[in-house]
Amino acid sequence: RRFLASQAVMLGLRGLPGVYYHSLVGTPNDYVGVEDTGQARRINRRKFRIAELTETLADTTSLQRLVWRGYRHLLSTRREQPAFHPDAEQRVFDIENPSVIGFVRTGLDQHQRILVLANMSDSPQQLELEAYGDRRWNRDLLSSQTIMSARHIELSPSQVAWLEAVTV
Repeated sequence: RRFLASQAVMLGLRGLPGVYYHSLVGTPNDYVGVEDTGQARRINRRKFRIAELTETLADTTSLQRLVWRGYRHLLSTRREQPAFHPDAEQRVFDIENPSVIGFVRTGLDQHQRILVLANMSDSPQQLELEAYGDRRWNRDLLSSQTIMSARHIELSPSQVAWLEAVTV
């Protein structure tokens, strides 16, 4: 969950995201590769046989499958949002809570705004949404949940919300 939260923040930022293959498929650190070669860089250079990777990603209980599905959801959701165009405006908020990252992306045509909020801590965080502009942030694009109160949101540990705005 924490890893996917970091990737959701990265995917929300302005520019072209760099998606690393081993991040996409949730490859664990390759300690054997490091030990066999004596090269520390091998920690994230694991080589898969296609049958092994296919089997791992097909296993509904594997961590790699969870990361793969979560990452694919992030990418498909991002791709559908005009506010995540690489050149779209980005405004980063100075949030007093050091556990939370927050910024707004605005589509090139100014019609869509997405507030990206990420709780990077191990405890729930309450946020007042009024601090993030004159918009009503009413739908989380990642969970497809409608926010009942447009005034505040509680983010669980390692939760990221991509909140779409409706003009007030």
